[in-house]
Amino acid sequence: MGLMRVAEITAWIGRATVCVALALAAASCSRRISVDQVVALYHPEARYPAAGFREPRDGTVLPPDLAPLTFAWEQPAAPPQCWVILLEFEGTARPRSFTSERAEWTPQPGDWEQIKKASLGRPARLTVLGVREQPSLQIVCRARVGFTPSPDPVGAPIFYR
Repeated sequence: MGLMRVAEITAWIGRATVCVALALAAASCSRRISVDQVVALYHPEARYPAAGFREPRDGTVLPPDLAPLTFAWEQPAAPPQCWVILLEFEGTARPRSFTSERAEWTPQPGDWEQIKKASLGRPARLTVLGVREQPSLQIVCRARVGFTPSPDPVGAPIFYR
């Protein structure tokens, strides 16, 4: 084998290792902390320490052909063990839920397509809850952002900024 081929294989193994580690981290978050317990504990009208959103801005209008968007929020000084992400669509009773180990989340392509369809032309609200399980399960911070997918494609006079 040539040196170039060994370098390619080594790079591929490194990328695969990172992917496996990220998948295990995401799975460990959802195993450690029950999303259902967090949802039961959460009261939307209650006051929680704020963790502001970095991206997107509140009220952003997203074109329908936009690739999955990364939602990013501020990490508090005492970081939570896990983030529970609640996605609510106007007119629906129960939010969709996801988890993240980091202060950001990018929906999987299939989830993103469902999100765009469920919220097309109507407001959606993403709420992230910073959660710790020690000494007992508690919500330690919250960030919220609203967005609306537009029926107009990227080539239209409106665009994401």
